[in-house]
Amino acid sequence: MCQKKPVKETKPASPPPAPPKQVEPPKPVEPPKPVDPPKPKKADPYFEKEIENIPCEGTLKPFEPFNAEADAEVLRNAMKGLGTDEDALTNVLAYRSSPQRAQIVAAYKTMFGKDLVSDIKSETSGNFCEALKGLLLKPAEFDAQMLRSAIKGLGTDEDVLIEILCTRSNAQIQEIKKTYKEKFNKDLEADIIGDTSGHFKKLLVSLLQANRSDSKEVDRNMANADAKALYQAGEQKWGTDESQFNKILASRSFPQIRATLEEYQKISKKDFEEVIKSEFSGDILSGLKSIVRCVRNRFQYFARQLEKTMSGLGTDDSSLIRIIISRCEIDLVQIKEEFRKATGKTLEEFIVGDTSGDYQRLMLALVSGGPPPKAKSGKAFVESVKNKTDEQLDEEVKLENEPKKEDPTLLPFPGFNAEQDCEVLRKAMKGLGTDEKAIIGVLAYRSMEQRQKIALTYKTQFGKDLAAELSSELSGNFKTLCVDMLLGPAEFDAKQLNRAIKGLGTDEKVLVEIICTRSNAQLNNIKASYKTMFNKELEQDIAGDTSGHFKRLLIGCLQANRPEGTEFNRVMAKQDAQALLDAGEKKWGTDESRFHTVLVSRSYAQLRATFQEYAKLANKDIEDSIKSEMSGDLKNGMLAIVQVIRNKSAYFASELHRAMKGLGTDDNTLVRIVASRCEVDMVQIKEEFQKAYKQTLAMFIQDDTSGDYRTMLLTLIGEPPAKK
Repeated sequence: MCQKKPVKETKPASPPPAPPKQVEPPKPVEPPKPVDPPKPKKADPYFEKEIENIPCEGTLKPFEPFNAEADAEVLRNAMKGLGTDEDALTNVLAYRSSPQRAQIVAAYKTMFGKDLVSDIKSETSGNFCEALKGLLLKPAEFDAQMLRSAIKGLGTDEDVLIEILCTRSNAQIQEIKKTYKEKFNKDLEADIIGDTSGHFKKLLVSLLQANRSDSKEVDRNMANADAKALYQAGEQKWGTDESQFNKILASRSFPQIRATLEEYQKISKKDFEEVIKSEFSGDILSGLKSIVRCVRNRFQYFARQLEKTMSGLGTDDSSLIRIIISRCEIDLVQIKEEFRKATGKTLEEFIVGDTSGDYQRLMLALVSGGPPPKAKSGKAFVESVKNKTDEQLDEEVKLENEPKKEDPTLLPFPGFNAEQDCEVLRKAMKGLGTDEKAIIGVLAYRSMEQRQKIALTYKTQFGKDLAAELSSELSGNFKTLCVDMLLGPAEFDAKQLNRAIKGLGTDEKVLVEIICTRSNAQLNNIKASYKTMFNKELEQDIAGDTSGHFKRLLIGCLQANRPEGTEFNRVMAKQDAQALLDAGEKKWGTDESRFHTVLVSRSYAQLRATFQEYAKLANKDIEDSIKSEMSGDLKNGMLAIVQVIRNKSAYFASELHRAMKGLGTDDNTLVRIVASRCEVDMVQIKEEFQKAYKQTLAMFIQDDTSGDYRTMLLTLIGEPPAKK
């Protein structure tokens, strides 16, 4: 719970009242001063019962417009039939508040007569399953479940008992005890007494009484007396009187304890946390330390706990899940900031390094917050269109047809001087050794037109070819990137295509990425550049190096004959959708030519409408049908066309992620996309990358590359490394 009145200290008695003053005439009534609107309440009443009323913010906010029945249907479809759409599960449950999730659970049971938790248990596994199950519990149920899991079976997880009981308020502890009794038909206090011992047991039992003072007032006299009592019970005593520590730390309000710690420092000249470390050990030490740390800075306490879950070998996934789920609707924004201060890295970076797959995506969604990804494909897209009218669908297509904002990360250099740049480059490569930083300082900060002017001027001034000079002075991926950056867009693409075709084998993914994603004008320019550079026809080379339906798809695209207007015909969209359904899902085998005709010859606007109609007819997304009906390069080519139509920036973000995920790096793809998009739409690609993978493109490049190559790539995407 956030922001109440500030803590007040008790004041000395008021002085005697002053003699009455002469009555003055009434002043004119002033208009009322504007009042700040009340701060929004937390989504769940349980979260309103936090120990202290300090400014805080969760990453997970209530979703609007919310529809429990629609969400329940998306979840049901995600788990129905063969396979499970894990992304759909995440895109609903990680973006709904606790009360909204409770409504979804109820709606699911009403609509389908099934228990959502049971279905998730049967359809998912591992940490992903555990996290989803945790999200489906109400907050008090979640805490009660965590305590029960910590107690039952062999051994006791004391850390869980400490974390929950030492950080929850009186009201929250009362609710946990009540829920524990209802859920497990057991008494929480009796279970804890049976599973713990000694002074640690006494501390937990004291906390379970939920009798901590809720006063926001600070009594300095009491603080001083308590500080003296603690000093006498610990440092000044042979042995330690644990009961005194227990009494004060378990019963005083947090503001009062804060004042006591200040008074203790004055008396002892030592920090209180250091004192308890020397006076206690084991679980009682951990418990007292947790209370003190929570009193001092609750956000910092949880940040430390999160760091512990991911430090060293292995990950304490149960603790990671517990803390993220229990804090994401309360104060995870502040916890993340404390985490960054303590570790020098973001919580997202740690999670990416320590988790994987659907579990990682779920955790990152909870930690990053923000709106859920828009349904552009898959089952979620089918659900989003199937009940809409033609008019509503038309509006969506028109919206999609609006020109997309494209922002480059590499802009023309102001005050450009080709002669000066040539001098810098010549000096960087003359004599022994090469000054790579100087080369990056020129090539990574000049636009394509400026780089071409530099190449021409270099030959004029020094009678040497700049590309050849760079090739002889540099090596590896850094050389490839620098040399290719001297080409114009059409020449660049032509060179990539020639490289993909010549020699043994063909790099089909390069053909797909370029030929299936470029506009008519771009394709015509590429064909002309290819002829000029290699004295060959691109179409003939493609025809000679590919075969079957994949060859026909590429040749079809190379005709550069796709209509490029924003007009579309809903009747034609329905006809094409039916033709695609008849050629694929409804047919024994697949009529690839029908898919080819529609995907290659229709405008992007027309295809957007067709994809909507296909989803309504087939109850399946066109991408899912292509995946099940096609295979190999043809499948990849058709998917590229569909994905570029839907979101070109997201397509390139996906290709960049593919180039760097897992072991090894596909440097050719990394170089090709960064060099070709940094002057087009790299800002949007970076946004889509972070949205999809909850980590920045720069973070991936930082981890997957090194040296001058890394510096050049980071500079091109607008995030040059800080100078040392």
